[in-house]
Amino acid sequence: MAEPLKDFAAGCVGGFAGKLLDYPLDTVKVLLQTQNVQSVNSSSSGRASVAAAVNSSAVEGPVVYRGAWHCLQHTVETKGVQGLYKGISSPLLGSMAENAVLFFVYNNCKRALGEVPGGPELTLFQLALAGAGAGAVVPFVLTPVELVKCRLQ
Repeated sequence: MAEPLKDFAAGCVGGFAGKLLDYPLDTVKVLLQTQNVQSVNSSSSGRASVAAAVNSSAVEGPVVYRGAWHCLQHTVETKGVQGLYKGISSPLLGSMAENAVLFFVYNNCKRALGEVPGGPELTLFQLALAGAGAGAVVPFVLTPVELVKCRLQ
């Protein structure tokens, strides 16, 4: 298997594994953040409804969760473990794409800067350049994924 393909595959696997571990905690965070808001003035739309929520026109209800651990336990008891992973498909694909591009670009930058198997290691500056190159490319993948995620929440 060619090295760039290995980099891409390793990034996909890393993104997949990372999101599987991270997503339940993100679900708990979102549940905790949204637990008090029952409804927003339905006559508003778009940005106006967000502004209405910020300006306290939202009706607040009773607090459901006492903390993160209680939220996690309650979600597992009421919805099962699968309740922690509801809606994971889009973030999972996005994380896989983000990490695949990151690994691919970083390792290709290292090769372009002179890294060869069995040869001398790159300097710290060269590694920083490779990281900067990867960091400059990844937002082109990450930004659309995050936009979709925010719009779906």
